[in-house]
Amino acid sequence: MLVPTGAKVWDGNGWNALVDDDSLPKPHPPHSESYKDPNATIFIGVSAFRDKRCPKTLYNYFSKAKNPHRLRVGLVQQNSISEDPDCLQGYCDLMKADEKFATKFGDKCPYKEQIKITRVEAKLAAGPCYGRHMQSYMLRDEEFCMQTDSHMDVVPEWDEEMAAMWGRTENEYGVLTTYVHVKESIGTLEQAKDRNKLVPHLCQVSFTGGNNPRYVQAKLAKLNGRPKLTTSWAAGFSFAKCHAWRAAPYDPHLKMVFDGEEFSMAARLWTRGYDFYTPDFSLIGHDYNRPTDGPSPGSWVSNPGLAEAGKKAHKRLRALLGILGEPQPEGEDAIGKYGLGTKRSFQQFQEFVGANTTTLEILNNRCNSIAWVPYKEEWPPTENNLGGPYWEAVFKHQARQALPDPAAEPQAVDAQPVGIITNVPMPSQRPIAVHAHVMSDAAANAHMAGAAELGTGVKLLLVLGLTAAIVAVVAMVSKRPRPARRSVLQRIEEV
Repeated sequence: MLVPTGAKVWDGNGWNALVDDDSLPKPHPPHSESYKDPNATIFIGVSAFRDKRCPKTLYNYFSKAKNPHRLRVGLVQQNSISEDPDCLQGYCDLMKADEKFATKFGDKCPYKEQIKITRVEAKLAAGPCYGRHMQSYMLRDEEFCMQTDSHMDVVPEWDEEMAAMWGRTENEYGVLTTYVHVKESIGTLEQAKDRNKLVPHLCQVSFTGGNNPRYVQAKLAKLNGRPKLTTSWAAGFSFAKCHAWRAAPYDPHLKMVFDGEEFSMAARLWTRGYDFYTPDFSLIGHDYNRPTDGPSPGSWVSNPGLAEAGKKAHKRLRALLGILGEPQPEGEDAIGKYGLGTKRSFQQFQEFVGANTTTLEILNNRCNSIAWVPYKEEWPPTENNLGGPYWEAVFKHQARQALPDPAAEPQAVDAQPVGIITNVPMPSQRPIAVHAHVMSDAAANAHMAGAAELGTGVKLLLVLGLTAAIVAVVAMVSKRPRPARRSVLQRIEEV
C-alpha cells in the first residue's frame, strides 16, 4: 500500500511527492541504540591538502559539539612543511583563545589527545583516494565514523543530532551523505530543524568526457523528519557505523583519481549491504569559497612523478566498474579486497542508480521514491573486514619515527602519532609504514620486497638503516621545482 510521507523532491523538472510502500521489505534495523548514547564515540576522518581553513574546521567540530569528549579525529595533513601553517597548532591556538575552554583547560590544548595527525609532505600527495585511505590507519574501535573535507562548519550540538538522525534511518547499514549546503546557510540548530527548509539531495550520475562516472549537481528535497533513501555517496560528507569503513576501506592504489572516487565507493559499499540517505535537515556546511591567500589546494594534480601511477589507477577504476568492458587486472595488480561486495550484485547496483557503466547510458531518473533492495544479513559484518589479522598487523608492525610537534605537549606515542607515512602497504605485503620525512613508493616497495627474502636479523638492520637513506631522499626531493597549483576542492556547484 502506498503511503504519502509528506516529503517532496525537486528532480530538475518539478516537485514530486514521496511515498512509502508498506508491502515492500524493510532495511535491517540497528543492532543497538548506541545512537542515543552521549558517550558513543565518533571518529572524524579529514584529509587536508595545504588548507589554511583546517584549524577552524577542527575548532568548529569540538567547540560546537554537545559532548566533545566523544570525538576522535584522524587527520591526514598534506602540507609544505616549510611554508604551510600546521592544522593542529592552529586548532590549539583557537581553542586556547576561546574563553569557554580557557577556564577549564588553562594553558593546555583542549581535547588534543583526541586528535591523531599524520603529516605528509605536500610534494608526495597522490590525490583524495590515497589521502583518505591513510585516514583509516588512525581508526580504532570507534562506534560512528564521519568523513568530511577540511573546510567545514556545523550547527551547535551537531554530534548528538547527527547520531539521532542516523537512528531515524532505522538501518544498521545506513549512511548519511550528500553534497552539503554552503556553510553560511546552516545557521542555528533551530533554524536547521525548520521543516520548510530545503536540503541538498544527491541522486543523479553522469559520465565525464573521460568516461568516468561523476555525480550531477545536487537536487533539492523537503523532507518530513526522516532521512530519504538515495542512490549516491559523497566523499565530502558521510556518517555511518564504523563497520562500513572497515568493510570497504579506501583503495590506496587509486592514486591521482578524482572523478570516479565517489561512484566507486558507492558501488563497493552498496554491494556490501550499505545504503545511502539524504539528511532530513542540514547539520553541516561546506566553505565553497576559494582561498584568497596562501597556497592553492590542488598541486597534487600536476605531480609529474605520479603520471604513470595515475594512468594505472584509472585503468583499475574502469576495471572495477566495468567501464566500456575494461578487463579485470590479474596477479599483483588484482583488485582483491578493494573490489565489490557479495551482498548485492553490481548489476543490481546499476539498476538502482540508473546508469549502465558498460554502455555509459543513463537509464532513468532515480531522484524520487525508490525501494530498498533486500539482501541476507550476516552479523557481525565481516566481508572484507579490516578488523582481522591484516588490520591488526598494521598497528603492531608500524615503525614510527616522530617528527617535532609544533603544538608540543607530552603525549603517548599511540595517543598522538605524528609524522609522515612513507608507504601505504599493498594488501599482499607485510605492513611497514615508517614515519619520517620522505620516501618514494618505489623505494618503499623495494625495501619491503627485499626484506621479505632476507632473514629476520637482516630485516632489522634494513629498518634501522632506513633513516640515512631517507635523509638523502629528502635532500634530493627538496631541490625539485614546485608543481603548478590549481584548485581541486571546488568539487561541486552550490545548491
